[in-house]
Amino acid sequence: MTILKNGIFIQVQDIRNLTGYKEHAAGKELRTICDALGKKFRRVTIKEYCNYFPLDYEEIVKYLNHFR
Repeated sequence: MTILKNGIFIQVQDIRNLTGYKEHAAGKELRTICDALGKKFRRVTIKEYCNYFPLDYEEIVKYLNHFR
């Protein structure tokens, strides 16, 4: 199992790195996920993000670790 660097929460910059979106679009995507999960604050874990979009958690963690 790959260890995630620098916290378990996904940030707008992480979404930008994963998708290539601009900052505004990445922030909008994060807000959409928060709304769908019923979260009041923008605190979404990488695992929740991967579950929302059927993505492989290990693959995403390995990719994001290069940017963190």
